Amino acid sequence: MKLLSTLLIDDEKQALLHTATVLTDVGLFDIQASVCSVAEAQKFLIKRKEKVDVIFYDIQMPDCSGLDAVKLLQSYCHHLVFCTRSEQYAWEAYQLLVDGYLLKPIDPLKVMELTEKMMRNIIKNKKREDVMDHFMLADLPVPSKRDEEGNVIKDDEKEGKYWKRVEVKDVALIARSGNYLNFYGLGLDEQFVVLGAVNWELSKFYAQYSAIDQLFPVNQSAIVNKRYIKKIKKNGIVVGSKYLSITDIGRPFVDRYLKKVMPDYIK
Repeated sequence: MKLLSTLLIDDEKQALLHTATVLTDVGLFDIQASVCSVAEAQKFLIKRKEKVDVIFYDIQMPDCSGLDAVKLLQSYCHHLVFCTRSEQYAWEAYQLLVDGYLLKPIDPLKVMELTEKMMRNIIKNKKREDVMDHFMLADLPVPSKRDEEGNVIKDDEKEGKYWKRVEVKDVALIARSGNYLNFYGLGLDEQFVVLGAVNWELSKFYAQYSAIDQLFPVNQSAIVNKRYIKKIKKNGIVVGSKYLSITDIGRPFVDRYLKKVMPDYIK
């Protein structure tokens, strides 16, 4: 799945800039336009001729209330998210079946949680055969040639020549290494075995595969497979023989996992 095509609507230019910055940093959104009125948004959407994936918009707009604009905007997008400085519209928002409600200034972690929910809904609506159960990985050793900053230098002569299918169930850990993501399985001795690699950013990778229930991020550099989790400590997860620190990015996903396996779990 590609990045989510996105339209931002807000009459406050500073709020537009902040929202655009947060969504760009999260790495899951392709912002197509930022406009200051519902009228401008409608002109853009009519000209575009196809639905955008997500519209983030302020409820309190001068030319048209966000609540009044719901029916109009819903016909131009797959997901609709309210952004406002007040909680007073929350109940009405959910009655109108919008996909999310974010308080400004928006929180990156809340955006990630909301995006995961939207992607899970997308994959639920797909046919069973469309559900991703494998990766196509470069069957190459980790490249050793790096630039002065330590990033792997892409080898155009080798890139794309050697690929293999790796099942999701066999991947224990996905970890960032320079420009690459390395995929690891576990051997009988609990040691990691390199299964392959892809030349992707971690955030963009998760944007495509976040709907796979077995996987979730624990920090900015690692995604784990639930079936290989050995132990969860206060600030880290043990997968195989490796200890991985839990950061703010991963905490909501870890808490959700614990809630599933331990119904009485309290944060």
